[in-house]
Amino acid sequence: MYYLSLQDRDEAAVEQFRLVDGSVDALPWRYRADPVAAFCRMRDLNEVGSEGTSG
Repeated sequence: MYYLSLQDRDEAAVEQFRLVDGSVDALPWRYRADPVAAFCRMRDLNEVGSEGTSG
């Protein structure tokens, strides 16, 4: 999901975020000072991006 996000593939990333939601112990999140905030920030940005492309 991280790399899908970097590629602006928002809809695909959102699907992956939903599948693992809340699992922030893995890479790349655990490298962040606040893994939960980093995960949520990227998830939320992808959700907003996918809303703009659907419909």
